[in-house]
Amino acid sequence: MSSPHRKSTNHLVAIHRPSHHETREDFTSRLEARKVQWFASPLIKHNIVKSEWTIPNDSLDAHVQSAGLLVPCSIIVAKAEFETTEVLLEIMQHQGTGQVLSNPEFKSDGGADRTSARAELFLAHSQICIDREYASNKRVQVMLILERRGETTDGGLATNDNDYRDESKVESIIDRFINLGIVEKNVLKVTVFLPDIHMQMDVLPEHQGQAASRIGCVSHVEFENQDRMMELMNDGDLHELITTLKQDFTLTVTAADTVVVYQK
Repeated sequence: MSSPHRKSTNHLVAIHRPSHHETREDFTSRLEARKVQWFASPLIKHNIVKSEWTIPNDSLDAHVQSAGLLVPCSIIVAKAEFETTEVLLEIMQHQGTGQVLSNPEFKSDGGADRTSARAELFLAHSQICIDREYASNKRVQVMLILERRGETTDGGLATNDNDYRDESKVESIIDRFINLGIVEKNVLKVTVFLPDIHMQMDVLPEHQGQAASRIGCVSHVEFENQDRMMELMNDGDLHELITTLKQDFTLTVTAADTVVVYQK
């Protein structure tokens, strides 16, 4: 992969999905309760550097659907950054973390009907692949979630086939994306969260480790304005890349807003 500007190996990422019958208000309230429970642990609060929620908005949905891509249904992606990898591993084995993971959504079978609330958890390292100077803090953001296709268990989780764990495929897709001419022209920043599959299979509960192995990456792409974003979304070379990756992956694309919920 092309050399990133900055790299951190200390992230915990959770993709929260509502149940089929859960209202947006109930979904948000449930996650607020999980946040309070999470920060109740002194170990977590003392060692966390930053916590963010990325929340989709619908400004890009019609275009994404017309392109045959997946539009997320009220998902929220929560990210937490920690001081060191050792601290993150200690937190994952802490009693307070176990209490959070005992909640029903973290034990969901993740079935294909997706009627139950789910939270897919993974340990990740982040890479800032592009980071260009821009005077204003006002930016437009797109979130992309790449998930591996393939056979599942009866519970709907990806099997442990080595092809599913082949990180080079994901890295190749990221390289191709950041080297597109339209990306060079229009994109201000690209941040990629790549699962550390080997570490999380040892640390996460089995059901979460399997679910996490399905996630290829979560990426944030930032633009100066919506016109720049739409120009990229209409680019022929990007559509060719999407057609190629859809052979092995599903791609969820949405405009999004990121909210900082805690910062040291």
